[in-house]
Amino acid sequence: MKRINIAIASPSDVQPERDAVLRIFTRWNEDNDPITLHPVMWESASVPTLGAHPQQILNQKIIEKSELLVAILWSRLGTPTPTAPSGTVEEIQEFISEKGPGRVMLYFCKRNLPHDIDPAELARLQNFKKEMKLKGLLAEYETVSEFEGLLYRHLDHKVEELNRGELPLPPKEKIKSAAEQNAKKHGDQRLNQLLDFGTKLPDIARNFALRMDEFDAIDGVDGTKKFYDLGAHVYSSVAASLDQALAYAHISSQSRGLLEGVSVKLKRLAANLPDKNDDFRDYWAAGRRISNEISAHVSHAEKWER
Repeated sequence: MKRINIAIASPSDVQPERDAVLRIFTRWNEDNDPITLHPVMWESASVPTLGAHPQQILNQKIIEKSELLVAILWSRLGTPTPTAPSGTVEEIQEFISEKGPGRVMLYFCKRNLPHDIDPAELARLQNFKKEMKLKGLLAEYETVSEFEGLLYRHLDHKVEELNRGELPLPPKEKIKSAAEQNAKKHGDQRLNQLLDFGTKLPDIARNFALRMDEFDAIDGVDGTKKFYDLGAHVYSSVAASLDQALAYAHISSQSRGLLEGVSVKLKRLAANLPDKNDDFRDYWAAGRRISNEISAHVSHAEKWER
């Protein structure tokens, strides 16, 4: 009997579809002896393990053993990771990088959205959907029953392609993980590891301000590339900590939108280094203004939360 492992990637808002996957696979297996399909989900793959970011550990356990991937999205993109907009997106990116885009099946639900939908989260999801539409075909459905029918038929097609050798793996010399592709490489290895500014918004605002104070104390620094890279490293790290904290923060949609806008400013500042002959202190002053903006937004959010 041939067993084919299929990774199932999704945020937490499509649990009915995840439950349906088990029914679909059971029915498909009954109809297609001697091939058997096995869903690989984080619920069964996650074993307590230390040594890396949780998503990276899951990627190793899920992607490495799977031959196909089914991704399902509805109203949320999911929790950001250090290298991707969400865990689901990172799994898709990693799978495409290691196994090829032809082995990925992407499904978007069109049923009515929850009444408490976060506009900022929805915008992230819609942007990702637009990006995926430019890269290939995706499937849309409205009901779980419709999803079951689509997935069953698509499994027929993909398993056939797989068995005929029409979905070859990318050449090993071309394989690079999404994390490697997204990471900024620098001669100073300390700048290749994001700094931890905290997991809560007040901590991030305070720690960023303290970091700015340290640099304000440096007087007469010339505009060398070393100091620009250090500034960009701090801005990228604050943005990553901010994205992670916003995934769990209980704040108003307005405050969330403002802070997500600040994160975008930090990323742009980190990506657009000034000319090496410019005064570094101007670049750091721009960071100080953003630091003050974060502190003001967090203070406002805490005030209304109380």
